[in-house]
Order: sequence, then structure tokens, then C-alpha cells
Amino acid sequence: MQRPWTARDKERLAALYLEGNMPDVAAIAAALGRSYSNVACQASRMGLAFTKRGVNAKMRRCIRQCGRDFWSEGFENRVCPTCKRSREYLECA
Repeated sequence: MQRPWTARDKERLAALYLEGNMPDVAAIAAALGRSYSNVACQASRMGLAFTKRGVNAKMRRCIRQCGRDFWSEGFENRVCPTCKRSREYLECA
């Protein structure tokens, strides 16, 4: 069983993910001492799999009910991918 992801683990994942042009998930997994699938899954949950790397991009806290940290492309992107898929969000959008 994998250990839970801490805020510090997520920050390190984001930093490693953004090094270079294309993330090397296998190398990131080795650096974090985690499995490839665990890193790929967490990166996807954080929105890293689909990210742009603009100057305003960084980790931000979701303003919806979950309050999770996620990769945001800019200040205007304040709702995490999980909350954007929720029924309540889709009904209001």
C-alpha cells in the first residue's frame, strides 16, 4: 500500500513534473519512492497531466467544497478538475 500524499509530496511532484519539456513519470516515481501508477494517478488528480506552463501557473487551493490543492494555469482557474466534474458544478455552469 502506498503512503498518503502530503502537501509537501504534492509540491515536490509538481516541481519535478515541470522540469524539462515532457515529464518523465518513471524518473519522478523513482525520485519520490513511489510507483509509476501512483505518481501518474496523483499527477492527473492535480491536473498536471493536462497543464500549460505559463508564468501564472502554480499550485492553488480549490475554492469549492473540497479545498484540495491542484495545478492551476492562472488565477482565474480556481476550481479543481474533480469539482468541475461534480453534478453541482455542472448544473450551475
